[in-house]
Amino acid sequence: MPLARIDFSRARRLCTAQEWRLVQTARRDPLARLTIAQLRQSIVRARKLRDKWRDQTTRQHRRSQQKKGARGVSAPQRSPEKHELFAAAMDRFESELARRSAQSSGGNQPKPVKKPGSRAAKVVTVGSSPSAKATPTSMPTPDPGLSISRGKQRRATTAAKQAKIRKTGLKSRVRGHVSARGRRTQAKRDARN
Repeated sequence: MPLARIDFSRARRLCTAQEWRLVQTARRDPLARLTIAQLRQSIVRARKLRDKWRDQTTRQHRRSQQKKGARGVSAPQRSPEKHELFAAAMDRFESELARRSAQSSGGNQPKPVKKPGSRAAKVVTVGSSPSAKATPTSMPTPDPGLSISRGKQRRATTAAKQAKIRKTGLKSRVRGHVSARGRRTQAKRDARN
């Protein structure tokens, strides 16, 4: 699989020092020297930067449309270039990780990369049957002797909220609208006089 095309001379002018270090690791030689853990970390950093510059491009485009009052406004220049740059760097990191995973597993399918926003990734050992799945250690196993119903959970939440209210010395949580209501009634009285 060919690597995504990156113009490194243009990238140097676009990037900050920290961004440039990440882009430099996407070159062929430094990429080959990265460990799998470093590759995964680089994928996460490149994804964050790609998303940041994609969102920045969208915001800038909307702002310029709003100022001009028209949809056909030209998009900003540098932000889309940085978005494409980090997307290409992320593609390079992912393809290298997939290549190494395929090599280490002897040609089997590569392990799926856990995305940073996902909750619990499915952990499967490579080359094993579907029934031999490992469970993530971060998720606690439920105690079979402990049963919590929704009603009990709701009552416990309500009790905790009531305890907080009592602790503050107020009668209820709703108090923000009181002064506004007082101002409205006073305005009505002043209007009558």
